Amino acid sequence: MKKYMKYMGIPLVIAGGLLLTVGYVAGWSSFNALQFTALALILIGVAGYVANEKKSGEY
Repeated sequence: MKKYMKYMGIPLVIAGGLLLTVGYVAGWSSFNALQFTALALILIGVAGYVANEKKSGEY
C-alpha cells in the first residue's frame, strides 16, 4: 500500500472535484459536511502531490 501512496495526489483532487460536482447536481449544496469533505480531499491531494514532487526532485 505504501508504494501506491505516491500516486494518490491527483486522484484525491479529482475525487474532491467530483464530489463537489455530484453534490451540486444532486442539490446537496447546502450540506457543509459534504463541501468540507470535498475541500479536505482536494487539499490533501494537492499537498500529497507537491510533497511527492519535492521528494522525487523532478520539479
